[in-house]
Amino acid sequence: MGGLFKVVRHNRFQRYTMSARWVLAIEASGIGGSVALLESPLVGGLVLVEQLVLPADRGSVSTLAPAVDAILRARRLRVSDLAVIAVTAGPGSFTGLRVGLATAKLLGWAASKPIAAVDSLAAVAKRFQLALPASSASQSRPAGWRAPLVTIVNAFRKQVFTASWYVDAEGIQPVRPSVVVDLSDWLHDPWGAEKKLTSEPVGARPLVAQQVVAEQQEVDQPVWVSGSGASLVSAALVEGADQVQSAVPSRGVAWRLATEELWQPMAEQVGHLGWQTLLAGRAVDAAALQPNYLRASAAEEKRRVASGS
Repeated sequence: MGGLFKVVRHNRFQRYTMSARWVLAIEASGIGGSVALLESPLVGGLVLVEQLVLPADRGSVSTLAPAVDAILRARRLRVSDLAVIAVTAGPGSFTGLRVGLATAKLLGWAASKPIAAVDSLAAVAKRFQLALPASSASQSRPAGWRAPLVTIVNAFRKQVFTASWYVDAEGIQPVRPSVVVDLSDWLHDPWGAEKKLTSEPVGARPLVAQQVVAEQQEVDQPVWVSGSGASLVSAALVEGADQVQSAVPSRGVAWRLATEELWQPMAEQVGHLGWQTLLAGRAVDAAALQPNYLRASAAEEKRRVASGS
């Protein structure tokens, strides 16, 4: 499988059986996107079988459907063989999200398959979390170690989509759910200490308010930042600019940027979170699938202003 799509990972030695449970994952919240096929064997956890990266110079309108077809055909699978279809529901690019959601809806409707809507910022956090064991520093981490993480995506119009988390070897814990805020407000409060956790994406372990307060007082390690929006704030965070005045886990804490290759959500992480959504009983049918745009598009806002509503 080559040419149009970049194969990121291909497990050639995985044994495939029709009794296995398959997850098709779609990530199209930004430019390009990716498609992944994961397997839940009869014994063991979820395994990435293959992941295709869509070309960034071509819209997902023309590349997503062929990628889905290619990744299924390579395993001689049909949509009816899937256990669930996982897809990013937002926040992110309106065009990309609509293409991804429409594709997932069509597949789910045609084969009567459940669909798991995944928060794109949770997928960024999950990618950061899955990369932790690869760090040599992991061997020196004390018991109970966790990393404060802020995920951020450029929402344009001087705004960003953002969420904050605690990340450890077991998973991701939300502190602030995905919201859209002005960039200036984000610089004032990147961690989101002034926001209360009202809900959490599936696959994340919730924190109680008392635990958040206690850990904000105790944590003295760097706060990590990941996501495509990190490029907007990297200078302010790295240089410790005065406008960054957050009530972060501890005053004066250092900020660190995650490796740039981890900034983009990938279908592999969408698949992991989607599988957890299915197991939690929160997958939906095609008719019930809804986007999580967080705000109206520029065109919709213009029409609203013009109509006076």
